[in-house]
Amino acid sequence: MSHPPNSNHRLAFFLIIPAFFAWGLIVSLNALLIPQLQTLFHLDYATSMLVQSFYFAAYGFFAIPMTKLILKIGYQQTIVFGFAVTALGCISFIPASYFNYYIVYLIGIFIISTGVVMLEVASNPYVSLLGQPEKSSSRLTFAQAFTGAGFVTAPLLATLFLLKPGNIAHHINITYSLLAIALLLLSTLAFLSPMPALHQQFKIKKSSHSDPSSQNKAQKRIKFKESPRLWLGCLALFIDCGLEMSISSFLLRFIQSVTEISTTQAAHHVTLFWLLFLAGRFAGGALLHYIRSPILLGLLALSGSSCIALAITTHNPHYAIAFMLITGLCNSILFPTIFSEALKGLGKKTPTGSAYLSTAITGGAITPLLQGVFADVFSLHSSFLIPLISCLAIFSYALYLHYDDKQRQSLLSQTP
Repeated sequence: MSHPPNSNHRLAFFLIIPAFFAWGLIVSLNALLIPQLQTLFHLDYATSMLVQSFYFAAYGFFAIPMTKLILKIGYQQTIVFGFAVTALGCISFIPASYFNYYIVYLIGIFIISTGVVMLEVASNPYVSLLGQPEKSSSRLTFAQAFTGAGFVTAPLLATLFLLKPGNIAHHINITYSLLAIALLLLSTLAFLSPMPALHQQFKIKKSSHSDPSSQNKAQKRIKFKESPRLWLGCLALFIDCGLEMSISSFLLRFIQSVTEISTTQAAHHVTLFWLLFLAGRFAGGALLHYIRSPILLGLLALSGSSCIALAITTHNPHYAIAFMLITGLCNSILFPTIFSEALKGLGKKTPTGSAYLSTAITGGAITPLLQGVFADVFSLHSSFLIPLISCLAIFSYALYLHYDDKQRQSLLSQTP
């Protein structure tokens, strides 16, 4: 039986929206921080990509342990600490600029990511619990739209502070100090606000199963033979996360390599990339009502690889930029589509499968680094073969899903 949400639920929902916006902003801002640190410390491409490696490594270390923290202290306190830890990471950029060591910046990035992991792990399920269960998907979709808004806002913010010509370290300090102040205000607001302690309901639900053996079975590891769809989905999601971070991390440098424009002007193109990404999320969600997920996934992955190929081979700089920006549209629904398709057929083991898929986010730590190595050894344009191959790998998974669905339908039709 569902109950109408009370005023505290509505207030908590709107207080949690900034968390979604914040981690979208930070992920997008990281990609723009990379070329600034590369210039400041005279780094090669591979070393500059350690920013993404340190950021996404935190997901591998803390994503699953943070769920235990929620059970111990609740959603509200986890969100409060999430904002505070993220702010601490931003503040650490001040001593980083004083000591002028790249590693200190990387440690700051890791601290920021740890806070973001806390926010993500707590905010997604908390939003789904704030109100009527049958409307949880619409609430989560609405909230996640603000992550996309964060993606779009970051390049605009960067043109005002981070990417201004002059003292790079000073501009980094100003940008992240302002971000720290905003995060500390949000942490204080979340602490003082009357947010429902829904973690207690979650505990009760979890312990109310009459059959403990069924709970144990649901928590067992999922073998490859049991669900190749899940395990191949983990690989596809790992590749997709790396693909998205690679393109966004190298986009600014790619634009500047094909045309002589300022960093600020190039950042405006990055804004367009994220706008296309956001538009694709909404358009893709609508198209999935009419086109089967594996087919749309395959079409977008193939389109993405084609756009990358055209971008790195054309001699017209305007076409090169346009094709690379369109990859934002092509990548827009790869992540949610792979995630949902990989979980099909798991039944009681869906939470376990979801945890497996969550660890695949660490792909964002590996692929940009690999592309950086290729850029150093060969060239920046040649390095985009890495995301191109990644798109083709996701296309292969889409083909697998298509034939797996056909096989499932065939088995169902034969069942009396």
